[in-house]
Amino acid sequence: MITKDNPIMEHAAGTIYQMAEEDAIREECEARERRIMFEESKRISRERLQKRYDDAMKALEEKTAEMNAALEEKDIALGEKDAMIREMQAQIDLLKKQMEDRKYDVI
Repeated sequence: MITKDNPIMEHAAGTIYQMAEEDAIREECEARERRIMFEESKRISRERLQKRYDDAMKALEEKTAEMNAALEEKDIALGEKDAMIREMQAQIDLLKKQMEDRKYDVI
C-alpha cells in the first residue's frame, strides 16, 4: 500500500477513513430523523382525519336524531288527523242515516 511506509499518508488515510465513517453515521442519523419526522407527520395526519371523521359522525348522529324526532312528531300529528277523519266520517255516516230515516218519515 502507498501509506505503508509513509506515516503522514497513513495518518491522512486514517483521517479520511474516519471522516467517511462519520459521514456515513451522520447520513444514517439524518435518514433516521427523516423517518421519525415522516412517521410523526403521518400520525398527526391520522389523528386529524380521525377527529374530522368523529366530528362528522357526531354531527350526522345528531342530525339523524333530530330528523327522527321530527318524524315522530309528524307521525303523532298524522295519527291525530286520522282519528279526526274517522270521527268526521262517523258523523257523516250518522247524518246520512238520519237523513235517510227522515226521508221515509215524511212520506
